[in-house]
Amino acid sequence: MEHEAVLEMTRLSRVIVSTGGGTPCFHKNMELMNQSGLTIYLKLDANILKDRLMPARKSRPLIADKSDSELLLFIQEKLAEREPFYNLSAVKADATTVGVAPYINIIEMYNQSNHPQS
Repeated sequence: MEHEAVLEMTRLSRVIVSTGGGTPCFHKNMELMNQSGLTIYLKLDANILKDRLMPARKSRPLIADKSDSELLLFIQEKLAEREPFYNLSAVKADATTVGVAPYINIIEMYNQSNHPQS
C-alpha cells in the first residue's frame, strides 16, 4: 500500500509528503521519490526517537509491548537497517534544529531552482 501511495505521490506537484519510516526502504520507493521531488532525511538520535515514540507506543503494534530498553534497541536496529536508504535523500538535516525555518528555506531554494517562474 505504501508503494502505491508513493506512485500516486509522484503524479502530484508542489506537495509535501511525510512518509512512514520504512517507506523509503522498499520497492525502489527512495529512487522514485528522488526522481519526482526533493527528499529530506530528518535525522534524529535513537534516544530522541524513543522519547517521541513513547507516548504513542500503545497505538503502534510493532512497539506496543516493548520495555524502554527493548524499544531503544528496536529503534537502533531499525535505524541501522534503514539509514542506507535514508542517506540517499537529497538533503540530510539535523532534526533537532528548533523550528521549521531551515526546512522552509531548503524547500524554497529547491522550488526556485526547479520552478523559477513560481
